[in-house]
Amino acid sequence: MYVKFKRMLPAILIVSIFAGLFTGCTRSGKEKETGTNTEDEKITITYFVQFSSNVIQSLEENEVYKELEKRTNIHVDFLHPSGDTNQAFQLLIASNDLPDVIELVADRYPGGPDKAIADGVYYRLNEMIDKYAPNYKKVRESSPEIQRQTITDDGNIWAFASIQTDYEEPWTGLQIRKDWLDELGLPIPTTIDELYIALTAFKNQKGAEVPMTWWDSWQDKFGFLIGAWDIGPEFFKVDEKVKYGPIEPAYKDYLITMNKWYKEGLIDPEFFSRNGDGRATLIANNEVGVFNSTSDKAVAAVSRAMPYVTLVKGDTRRYGLKNFFNKGNEAAITTKCKYPEEVVKWFDYHYSDEGFMLFNYGIEGVSYTMQDGKPVFTDLMLNNPDGYSPSDMSWVYKVHVGPYLRDWRAFPGIDDAYLERSHVWGSTMDPIYNMPPITLKAEEGTEFSTIMSEVKTYVDEMTTKFIIGEVPLENYPQFVENIKKMGIDRAIDLQQQALDRYNNR
Repeated sequence: MYVKFKRMLPAILIVSIFAGLFTGCTRSGKEKETGTNTEDEKITITYFVQFSSNVIQSLEENEVYKELEKRTNIHVDFLHPSGDTNQAFQLLIASNDLPDVIELVADRYPGGPDKAIADGVYYRLNEMIDKYAPNYKKVRESSPEIQRQTITDDGNIWAFASIQTDYEEPWTGLQIRKDWLDELGLPIPTTIDELYIALTAFKNQKGAEVPMTWWDSWQDKFGFLIGAWDIGPEFFKVDEKVKYGPIEPAYKDYLITMNKWYKEGLIDPEFFSRNGDGRATLIANNEVGVFNSTSDKAVAAVSRAMPYVTLVKGDTRRYGLKNFFNKGNEAAITTKCKYPEEVVKWFDYHYSDEGFMLFNYGIEGVSYTMQDGKPVFTDLMLNNPDGYSPSDMSWVYKVHVGPYLRDWRAFPGIDDAYLERSHVWGSTMDPIYNMPPITLKAEEGTEFSTIMSEVKTYVDEMTTKFIIGEVPLENYPQFVENIKKMGIDRAIDLQQQALDRYNNR
């Protein structure tokens, strides 16, 4: 059975449709014993997960899952919602007629995974993993941090996650036109002051229309610049004490600098409204000197990664982009599944040596070959004859991210140049201030969301106004006071409680 929701129907209608949609794990057809399935009958499971591709319509067409079926004797009917995946998930929960597996949005159960287990909606997997999933158990127990990131505050293992066992350096950061720097006799900046000198030269001597731009409307969620002031753009921690960046005194210093750069024409004058296509055009037309990504090969060839800058030369950054061992994409097994042990074994294969190669690299001889003992992607992936990108091919012949043991280097777009950029971005960082993947309890989450929906809207709006000078920086104390009136101290307290629970896992 294959279902793809082409559009979102009215809620009541969808609930009624779901009432007869999912029937749980089924067995059909006598087939030989293979892979993890200890029975000689094929199992079919229903699997809800968001998916979109320029090449295939469903993960049922993905070569990894085709091969996995041959190895494990388990067939998967994938259910891919279109439109708002979260809304589709909430309607599934309301219908109480669930698929066997829910991936990616399963953590959005009202009240969280612990509540889902308490309500009898998700299986608690602890005991089944001990008995039926030796590979996943070994991966989880390979480090204390991986254990913390794959268990709840109440001690429940509620899903199979996308796990990386080695540290991944930042996958993005700022890039700078090295050819311009060389022409101007300037070094690659490592500090805020050096970056200011370079941007000023780009504007005055190179005639750059937009010396610096990036993708997130200057919210700076990865801390490209704001981390130089030793704070984060939102919640961060110092000595395990939670703080909120916009009310810290250093946030005003950051705003003062950004306001100065905006007035001098050093940052995109339309940063709050310019879309990706607009930025791409500026970069390709040689109008930008600093940016966080580009698809223009000519510009990329003459650009270099710039370290996450600091205020003082030689200092270490404590806030920036940090990759955690749990990459998400958790897959929960619902209690509608009649054969959870077989599904646990099926998932465990994802973390075996054979599963590692299959999910990360695909099928040998098709998507990769072994050269000098290492897997190397073929031209099918790197230079597709039909013009598809490596990203497109990664959802056809491998699985780019999902519940399996993930090698973050196993992407056909990653080469030595990428690894060099990633190393440069991480060279100035020890991001100990970043918040780990904490979990709020149901009542905490409701209260926190209520507070932060108002706070975030206000902070985003006022940050833009401070930077462009629409509101004078003399009003910063009132800005902080208003955030406090909205309940930020309570939000910090809720984050602190969750952080304390996380550290005690």
